[in-house]
Amino acid sequence: MEPMTSAGPMTQPKPKGTVGIVIGAVLVIAGIVGGIALVAGGAVNLTKNVADYQRVSAASGGTMTFDSTGKHYLFYEASAVEVANDPRGYVVAPAVVIVGPDQQAVQLEYSGSRTTYDLNGRHGRSMGHFDVTAPGTYTFRIVQAEGGNVHSGELAVGTTNPNGSIGSILGGVFGGGLLVVVGIVVIIVSAVRRGKSRRPPGGYGGYGAYPPGPGALPGWGAQPGPATGPPGWAPPAPAPWSPPPTGSPAGPPGWAPAPAPAPSSAPGWAAPPPLPPLPPLPEQPPLQPWAPAPDASAPTWPPRPPDAPSPGGETSS
Repeated sequence: MEPMTSAGPMTQPKPKGTVGIVIGAVLVIAGIVGGIALVAGGAVNLTKNVADYQRVSAASGGTMTFDSTGKHYLFYEASAVEVANDPRGYVVAPAVVIVGPDQQAVQLEYSGSRTTYDLNGRHGRSMGHFDVTAPGTYTFRIVQAEGGNVHSGELAVGTTNPNGSIGSILGGVFGGGLLVVVGIVVIIVSAVRRGKSRRPPGGYGGYGAYPPGPGALPGWGAQPGPATGPPGWAPPAPAPWSPPPTGSPAGPPGWAPAPAPAPSSAPGWAAPPPLPPLPPLPEQPPLQPWAPAPDASAPTWPPRPPDAPSPGGETSS
């Protein structure tokens, strides 16, 4: 027979919602940190890309040398004087002709883009883009109309579009904000679930039954169920019921009830005499129906005879 071992202390189940709270906190932190990183990175890239553009005067033109092929973006950066004096709120860019290393004109595609930037005193507006098919020196010629205004700004060319950096900034603001909102919602829902899981079964209302006293059998307070036993066992049938006997209870064999106590024989004691019978009540006449008393002043019929004279021969007056 194996020795019985005592069970260790019962551990309560882990409340629900803990994992959700952790996940929500991670989302909030990731949204804040990621959003700040995207905004800061986009701002730094935008400033750096614009600062790295090659520039020539928009009044006389000039040359630029490109070491890489591919799409290049052309911007006109108006001067502060042009921005201040333009009545329409933006500066019209000059007409430009681009000539490649092979002395062939390069097509400038005006895509209609309205990309602008305003960084470190530079006010840039997109003029279009062109393809650099071979590294080398490219010439930018300004087409000046007769009597037209001379532009005092600069032409700027680069391989990156500021829209990419702006997209990173917007992604940091809205994407990071969305992660923060989702994390807060997850934390709230998980906290509600955790609070419900920590409540005792049946809630806090009401009082339960009294605990069993010392020496009570296990399972005190539970409703008794049907008796069970080994396979093939059946509980014994109950004894038939019979009504209880009437009359005085019978005792065991040889038993007789005790005799009634005899009257006391103490000196001077005697039984009280019997009480005399009550006299009969007098017989009452039957009740007559009620009628009002006759009026003495009313005349009667037949008339009453006059009173007889008194013996002294005097009459009453």
